[in-house]
Amino acid sequence: MHEFCHHLNRMLADRLKNAGIVTWYDPRCQFMGYVSELIGADLPADCALQEVSLGRSSTQLCVVQDSFLEVRDAIQPVVTGELPGPLLIYIPNKEQYDDKGNLMELEAGGNRWEPQLERIARAVLKRRFSEEEIVNVLGAPGLNYTDIVRALAN
Repeated sequence: MHEFCHHLNRMLADRLKNAGIVTWYDPRCQFMGYVSELIGADLPADCALQEVSLGRSSTQLCVVQDSFLEVRDAIQPVVTGELPGPLLIYIPNKEQYDDKGNLMELEAGGNRWEPQLERIARAVLKRRFSEEEIVNVLGAPGLNYTDIVRALAN
């Protein structure tokens, strides 16, 4: 595991430890590479629970596909206690919950997370790169998780 993945794992594990449920919005799909890495494959085609490892801890992950209603069905075993929590709901491409507020109660009882890739990456990049190099990396158009991983590998 590389240092950026490790850093994100710690951040998520801490949030999940404190809140139990994290609703993670990624409107620009910048973290899709990280979520794929967690799963160990491409993002799933359907909304289903998958257990993923965040270093020393694990969580149930649900990746939103088309509808928040399918999320509610998929996560029932966790929120009703049939499966142990914590629960991470990853929402790429959607800036906020839908009009019906299908995830509002989960957000109220858990933690809504809208991380800024550039800010998180800067914390890791500054350990190895000069400010000028960091500005060059973070200034790339369409910056995403994979770009940061690639920069750290060089």
